[in-house]
Amino acid sequence: MASQAHKTWIGDICFNNEGNILCTCSGDSKIKLWDMIKEKCVHTFKNSAGPVWSLSFHYQGDFFASASMDQTIRIFDMHSLRQRQNIRGHVDSVNSVNFHPFFRTLVTASADKTVSIWDMRSGLCEHTFYGHQFSCNYSNYSADANWVYSCDSGGIVNIWDIRANKCFINIDAGPSSANKCPMDVNDKYLFIASEDNTIKIFDVKERRFIKALKHESPIKNIIFADNKLMSSLDNGNICIWGQNQEL
Repeated sequence: MASQAHKTWIGDICFNNEGNILCTCSGDSKIKLWDMIKEKCVHTFKNSAGPVWSLSFHYQGDFFASASMDQTIRIFDMHSLRQRQNIRGHVDSVNSVNFHPFFRTLVTASADKTVSIWDMRSGLCEHTFYGHQFSCNYSNYSADANWVYSCDSGGIVNIWDIRANKCFINIDAGPSSANKCPMDVNDKYLFIASEDNTIKIFDVKERRFIKALKHESPIKNIIFADNKLMSSLDNGNICIWGQNQEL
């Protein structure tokens, strides 16, 4: 399947849990749903007033969320194909959104230097984490949902204890921007995608860097699949890494 999904750059893509629906967002302010069996676009959302950076499906697949430059987090219903919530509270671009792995809350990272947790139903902010000095590029929950981790354009990565409402690990991976910082499924390692052409691997328990995977261009995104680490680069290339070597 190959298709021109949008007229300009694509901010994010994500699958539902069944893997039969792909969601894409773009600088053209549109969000599209793609049927992977029929291999065609089945719906286009035009609700956003600015470029859309990030998407996340709820774990049950009934809803997905978007994060946009227009400072909003929008919740969409997969059954009615309508916008269910328009959440406001950030005062600058919302760069990242991710759902809680078990509940109907979500975490966002914003260019206003904050990371916030929101109730999807009410649209109210449950907590905001302060401490970043630069635009926040990404945030997500740990696998057990006890932590939130986030990174910013100054290369700082913070791990926050949700119950204590405070940062308990501060990682300096700068001075280059940290664009994304996913954690493995065991909550043992952080993988920090950097503008300095490296993925820095940080051991959370030992609180130290253990390795840097060198690339030929800045890293924009990282995903995990089938025990492999895949990175997308600023120059358009994709690298696939095994546990011990580049594949």
